[in-house]
Amino acid sequence: MGEYTAKEMGVHPATCEAHWSTGSVPCCDRHARELVGLGRFMGLHVPLTQLTEPAQCTNCVNEAKVK
Repeated sequence: MGEYTAKEMGVHPATCEAHWSTGSVPCCDRHARELVGLGRFMGLHVPLTQLTEPAQCTNCVNEAKVK
């Protein structure tokens, strides 16, 4: 990931990555809790790691596109 300015980050800053079998997903705190809950419902363990570089929450960005 590259360096992002505050303006480029917009209103969707990610704080951690959720690790699925298909890959890592940058996410905010709210979506991290939801993804862990979804994984628990499916019988999966979804580990989270703190981000070291700025990124945007993939789920927030997708929700904004729908609106």
